[in-house]
Amino acid sequence: MKSADLQDEIRELNLAYLMLAQQLVREDREIAMFRLGMGADVADLINGLTTAQIVRLSSQQMMLCRVRFDDSALLGMLTGEGRDAATASLHAAIIAAGSVTTVQGGVITVTVDGDDVILDGTSTVVAADVPASNGIIHAID
Repeated sequence: MKSADLQDEIRELNLAYLMLAQQLVREDREIAMFRLGMGADVADLINGLTTAQIVRLSSQQMMLCRVRFDDSALLGMLTGEGRDAATASLHAAIIAAGSVTTVQGGVITVTVDGDDVILDGTSTVVAADVPASNGIIHAID
């Protein structure tokens, strides 16, 4: 592929991404931030872009969206290694979000360190997807 053709492809991808991102942010800001992996400040900027600004931004010589396959644990969950698709998707969403709200309304941060899933920086999930009488649980240390 020629350099000019590649630049055209990047421009088209950027334009489609920015238009989709703006639409998602305008429809549901919180869900858009989760799905796009962006913070509130970037969501606010995207929300306020004019059509002319979107066109100008899309012409950059670099891709503006980021593929989140830089985390092997997240990629493994998305591909469903050893799990059913629904469970793998749920786990990937939790890891990508970086936090989860408990039934009591508290927020727990979720991070991955190698093969370990760590909650609030102190507790490690030692057994995942354990069937229990009230559903599926994860055992933590």
